[in-house]
Amino acid sequence: MIPPVRDFYFTPQRASFLGLRALAEIAADHGVECRVFNGTSGRGRAAPLPDEVSHLLPHLGTEGFFKRFYRFGKTPESLAGEVAAWAPDHVLVSCFAFCYATEAVETAAACRKLLPRARITLGGAGVSAYPEYFLRHSPADYAVAGEADDRIAGFLNDPLSVTGVYSREGDDIISSGTAEPPRVFSPALAAMRATNGVQYFSAMLTRGCAMKCAFCSSRLQGATFRKAPLPAVDRVFRNLAGVPGRVHLDIEDDTIASDFDYLLSVLELVRKHAGGGATFSMENGVDYRTLDGHKIRVLARQGLRQLNISLVSRNEPVLSYYGRTSMPERFEEVVFAARECGIPVTAYIIAGLKGEPAESVRECLRYLSSLPVLVGISPFYPVPGIKDYQERRFFDNIPPRLCAGAAFHSWHDCSTDELVSLFREARLLNLSKHGTVARS
Repeated sequence: MIPPVRDFYFTPQRASFLGLRALAEIAADHGVECRVFNGTSGRGRAAPLPDEVSHLLPHLGTEGFFKRFYRFGKTPESLAGEVAAWAPDHVLVSCFAFCYATEAVETAAACRKLLPRARITLGGAGVSAYPEYFLRHSPADYAVAGEADDRIAGFLNDPLSVTGVYSREGDDIISSGTAEPPRVFSPALAAMRATNGVQYFSAMLTRGCAMKCAFCSSRLQGATFRKAPLPAVDRVFRNLAGVPGRVHLDIEDDTIASDFDYLLSVLELVRKHAGGGATFSMENGVDYRTLDGHKIRVLARQGLRQLNISLVSRNEPVLSYYGRTSMPERFEEVVFAARECGIPVTAYIIAGLKGEPAESVRECLRYLSSLPVLVGISPFYPVPGIKDYQERRFFDNIPPRLCAGAAFHSWHDCSTDELVSLFREARLLNLSKHGTVARS
């Protein structure tokens, strides 16, 4: 089940929950009767600003900033009621980011109240970052770390028979051992919405990352880049055949261009099943270092309609501290090739990295203002296990919600006021140049 989300915003792409859907399909293939309950479905409803982010109250409603806080989806209690009516033996609660730990814990508690005899397990990327936290703060029986594709069937049969499972033994939390990321896994595809004759799908086809960017938690889930087998991708993409209207595929993988031949093979399969009019986007911050002008032109011919790339910063010492290389010429090559092909580009940067003051981020905004891109700016936030935050017990003493970019918490060299100002400047910059970077 997917808990509700409380935040300033929430997008359909983030609501695809492809990992959980993939696990449900694997479990069903093993004869397990299962059902996905999506607690984020429904319109956002205004909610009180949580105490832990009350420092943002003076900024709400200012030009270029958020106006209000929301709950997206059901309450934990109503969601638990739906699940309890189905009377499951085992409830799996997903947490896709550590900053939403509170929602996952509340949902687990609501399920325990209505299903006192059912097993309750917490899993997902948020749980994998710090499994012990979730057992200390919830009545769940288990917390599972890592990718569970090759373990889900064994886990449902006997939870402690597989690795990566955390459970209680008296007052202690014990682990069944470290789980290795699966080398072979199933691709995931989800239908998202239909608008103006276009059917939108979201796909996850690769996992892991071989890059060593120390501000990112992706490498904690798997330091090796892995690809779903193409025959499996072919089987999944059969769902695109016969879809009314035109198909548009959002490829969620931010490192898929690391193997460009694989990406092209995937796009061939899209056309095979969805027809030559299918289009696609790459909206999850693709590493621009895996692209170049020639590759952009190839992707444009294949139907690329939106490209989001991660610049992060232009401050070389800061990038070096976090183990990220910089290729400014390549970045501009990709941007201008995309413009020539009529492909809108959004460049993502991070504000608040250690060692980077506000003026350095502002210089990056000035640089991007001269290029045909929109700016996606994210305030830095820590995740248990990344550089400078390897001591996980640190997170026992702070509200998880502070570990979200939208908390605008001052972790390093930018104050909250500076982070908010930079965010507003980026949004106002986008507003001023929106018409000049849109595809004609």
